[in-house]
Amino acid sequence: MNKGKSHFGRLPFFVLIFSVYPSLALLSTNIREVYPSVVFRPLVISLLGGFILALLLWSLLKDWTRASLGTLVVLLFFFSYGHIARLLIDRFDPDYNKFIEIALYLFILVIGYFAFRWIVKRPTGFMDWMGFLNTIALVLILFPLFQIFSMRRAATRPSEDANPTPASGNVPTTSQGTPTTDSSPPGRITEYPDVYLIVLDGYARGDTLMATGYDNSPFLNSLEEMGFFVAECSRTTYRSTLLSMTSTLNMDYLWRAIPNTGPADPDAAPLYEALLHSQVRSDFEQRGYTIVGFESGYQWDEWTDADKYITIRDDPANAEFPASSITEFEYIFLRNTVAYPLFENSIFAVQRYYDHYNRVLYQLDELPKVASSVPGPKFVYAHIMAPHTPFIFLPDGSLNTDSRFYNLENGTPSNSALWTEDISTGIEFLNSRMTGILSEIINNSKIPPIIVLQGDHGYLIGERRYNNLMAFYLPNGGNLSLYDTITPVNTFRLINNLYFGTDLKLRNDVSLDADFGRPYARKAVKPYPETCP
Repeated sequence: MNKGKSHFGRLPFFVLIFSVYPSLALLSTNIREVYPSVVFRPLVISLLGGFILALLLWSLLKDWTRASLGTLVVLLFFFSYGHIARLLIDRFDPDYNKFIEIALYLFILVIGYFAFRWIVKRPTGFMDWMGFLNTIALVLILFPLFQIFSMRRAATRPSEDANPTPASGNVPTTSQGTPTTDSSPPGRITEYPDVYLIVLDGYARGDTLMATGYDNSPFLNSLEEMGFFVAECSRTTYRSTLLSMTSTLNMDYLWRAIPNTGPADPDAAPLYEALLHSQVRSDFEQRGYTIVGFESGYQWDEWTDADKYITIRDDPANAEFPASSITEFEYIFLRNTVAYPLFENSIFAVQRYYDHYNRVLYQLDELPKVASSVPGPKFVYAHIMAPHTPFIFLPDGSLNTDSRFYNLENGTPSNSALWTEDISTGIEFLNSRMTGILSEIINNSKIPPIIVLQGDHGYLIGERRYNNLMAFYLPNGGNLSLYDTITPVNTFRLINNLYFGTDLKLRNDVSLDADFGRPYARKAVKPYPETCP
């Protein structure tokens, strides 16, 4: 028994645990966003780095105890630099960034020097720390491991509530799965049309863009000329992607669509399953539609089990595009370390977005092809991660290599010029592509399609973040049932009523003050501005 305790206190395995903890902790906080395999390279390199550093210090000090403590000091400074740098940089004018980075390096070197000197000079007492540090390390590593395994287990376990309580009732079909042909209000058709839900992430309403200095009216006018109805006073029901899209695809407020314990319930886990296997998707599957999904770059938003899943990874032509030398996860990991300046202001800042850049272009290229390449009626869900950050597109579609644009989240005074310039570049490119894409979809469809073009939320500019783009192409007079203040919670309620014989009551068009920690909150947010254009 004593022998076991002495071994526990003598073996400094805390060095290896502290080496891998940062990568596992980052994975645990992003486990819903990424595949676990992304942690492999950071974890292995960190583990080898910690081990090699301990060996080097042992070769100098000839003492495993002192070498392990010295390694721990280096690891702490190495993995904390980026966090501290961003904390300071976010609180000062951007002109001081370089000064802050250099000053922080000097501070770390001074502190590290005195820490090492103390370790080398102190005669005894270090052995008593081994057991304590080992215990702290073991307890610390349990938290991310538990979160990773519990989240992955939940993601792979079949859910009893895979679909929320049906809101649309029975789908009126014949035994062959074709639509009924009884008399119906304007908009009802006798053949199933293709249905497209095209989400442009973070695409704001016209007046919001105008408030930032960009006139989007030429694009909106072109949509109307094609036959789209553009809702001038549209707002999203929720201000974040997960909540917004889960609500849209389940045709209800989250507190109605998802079982929960009340407005204060913080459990957002059911939202992920409800987004992947939503009520809207289930309804179209029952109607015999082919479900088409696109790779979006976010695991929780990708319908990988769709009848046809379109991903750039399956396209041999993708080999001609430059791939990122580091993944987005690896970039965030390295950005938190002492290498922070390198990955903020060098070629690596551009390389990390190659995959994102190529993926968006691939989506735009493949989307119009679906109309003619996938036979029969189809429901297409294409979530395009633009014009949301990172702001990487120039007006001609080339990659913006100015890393100053990549992390702009809002139009604050310190970056207002960059913000306005981005709007006039990235959106200009997206507008030019979407005009052609939508025209091609309409022209290549045998039956006039139903198209919903929307932003999942607006730009993150204070009260205007709810003001999203919403444009509809509803054939056979369906546009006549639309109205300017529509919110996404009613999109498919209205479509189902017009074209599929349901009689769903429309919800009140309100925006809700809810977020990831309070997804079922019911507090309404007033429109801003109170009177829309």
